[in-house]
Amino acid sequence: MACLYSLFWVFRRPLKEYSFEKVREESSFSDIPDVKNDFAFLLHMVDQYDQLYSKRFGVFLSEVSENKLREISLNHEWTVEKLRQLVIRNAMDQQELHLFMLSGLPNAVFDLTDLEVLKLELIPDVRFYAKVSQMSSLLELHLLHCPAKVEQNGFAFLRDHLRCLHVKFTDVAEIPGWVYLLRSLRELNLMGNLSSENNKMIGLESMRDLRHLKTLCLKSNLTKMPTNITELSPHLIKLVVHNDGTKLVVLNSLKKMTNLIELELHTCELERIPHAIFSLTNLQELDLKSNNIRTIEEIISFQHLKRLTCLKLWHNKHHHPFLHRPSQVSGVSPPVPQ
Repeated sequence: MACLYSLFWVFRRPLKEYSFEKVREESSFSDIPDVKNDFAFLLHMVDQYDQLYSKRFGVFLSEVSENKLREISLNHEWTVEKLRQLVIRNAMDQQELHLFMLSGLPNAVFDLTDLEVLKLELIPDVRFYAKVSQMSSLLELHLLHCPAKVEQNGFAFLRDHLRCLHVKFTDVAEIPGWVYLLRSLRELNLMGNLSSENNKMIGLESMRDLRHLKTLCLKSNLTKMPTNITELSPHLIKLVVHNDGTKLVVLNSLKKMTNLIELELHTCELERIPHAIFSLTNLQELDLKSNNIRTIEEIISFQHLKRLTCLKLWHNKHHHPFLHRPSQVSGVSPPVPQ
């Protein structure tokens, strides 16, 4: 009977009614579950012995705690002073900071109020808090394989102040949705896989909100120009497509982009100058380097491009006599090696 009662007492009646709630509230790790009774008593004893041990032990009880511990470690290591030492002057004489392969974005970055260009590369957890509004000089942001998230107050600042954005990605789903809502953006660079089957996912249909966008650069593998890109046509003045050797076939949507001043189509496997280009009457610079253009049968059509002042055709398959004597066409300058 004594043995049976002992077993009943061990399994059914705890030594003491005890909760870790009080210690949990006092700790910065408030997300630790409120364990009770015997286990809570043991945790309390650990906490009495060494509070740091109890916090570390709490890491095993909560995924959020582990992230918080990593965040504390990151912010402890990357102070404002250390970040200032990494700030450089770039070729445009702007203050630039490049952070690479950190666990997250240090909070001290938001205290660099003079920073103009911020480059973030291979950082898995990038979050822009409301404190980003302190960065009153920030004009250019690079997100290179960084799926960034933005709090509402932080987004309002980026929406009104950011002028240039570079996004490099492996899959189009990595492009943050808020990118297409940055209404003050002047230049957008997208680098990654945008093949035809992913065109519907690119989100270009949302670009109607980019009312001030002047320059769009797509470094990808497009087989056709996304039709929804024409929504940018009223204000876009520069379009760049670097296609990495993928053949660009359908270019009809270019016809509507009549305000284009500069057009670059590099490594698009073009075999002739697309007829759609001759509808761009405001075009001043046309760059068709590194294609497969063998002949320029369309030379008579250049008369429609009355404002054209620069035509670049080098690094194509065969040289046409025109390429050696560009002065035959009025307003077309010879290609100058760079």
